Amino acid sequence: MRAFPGIDAYAVVGNNDSYRGDYVSEPHGAFFSDTGHLWAGLVKDKNNRAALLREFPTGGYYSVDIPHYPALRLIVLNTVLFSYKAKGKNIHQAANTELDWLHEQLAEARKRRQHVLIAMHIPPGIDVYATLQFRLLRLIELWKTEYTERFEAELKQFAPEISGIFAGHLHTDWFQILTLSNANRVPVTGTPSISPLFGNNPGFKIYTYSFTSHQIDNVETFYYPLSKKRWGLEYTFNRVYPLGCNNCPILKGMDALQQTGRLADSYKYYYAVSTTSQPITNQWKPYYWCATRTVNAANYRKCLAAI
Repeated sequence: MRAFPGIDAYAVVGNNDSYRGDYVSEPHGAFFSDTGHLWAGLVKDKNNRAALLREFPTGGYYSVDIPHYPALRLIVLNTVLFSYKAKGKNIHQAANTELDWLHEQLAEARKRRQHVLIAMHIPPGIDVYATLQFRLLRLIELWKTEYTERFEAELKQFAPEISGIFAGHLHTDWFQILTLSNANRVPVTGTPSISPLFGNNPGFKIYTYSFTSHQIDNVETFYYPLSKKRWGLEYTFNRVYPLGCNNCPILKGMDALQQTGRLADSYKYYYAVSTTSQPITNQWKPYYWCATRTVNAANYRKCLAAI
């Protein structure tokens, strides 16, 4: 916070955030109560601080209006509850309670004519890395199927309000297009990790949101190449994936990605933050390619079969 003293910070619960171990959650428990009070100190806006303190203890999720931009709402989810690895008492009930809450937040945003950004740690979709470890290619989903299906159903109902989804967890730089209808598609973008645990260089992203188009229109990725040991700009999305217009949504650049060619090579290179530490180098088609276009397992299988 010393680096950005005038900026509110809205944190997201990850799978290691627990007093009792990896993927363990205790709704209404001590960890969420303690962490809510700790994270509230990162929020300067008094209304948003109050919202975090009120909502977070339930299950590690909350919703705020962006200060000075009341037409934009940020919904912060605890998607650890949706993971197939989730542990703890009453996890299924807690996951469905969170999805009920998400519905209420999206309905309120529509009522107030707001656009919505959604932040989470574990994204929906296929865990390609884990799937490739099985010789018989048993698909490993990051969420339990029922939660993925319900999440997609909620987004389809409120598709016009959704401007983008931010996620982490995979320690890589990735994106996918979530197709909700013929008219509505949502960019899902993954932020690489600060930790180099899986061979990636540390990295983070800065997103640019347009209040004209109500879309994300650029992303800058900064990284810390371990060989040089200093932070720098790795790449700018709009320069790698040319949009050809001003204030265009990054979806336009995502659409330009194909199975082969320069952009495919760039995607594979930047995926592990300028390293070749991930199997995407040799397993791009069809496994990682299909993950850029699908979220649920049924559509992923169809994509695999079509290539």
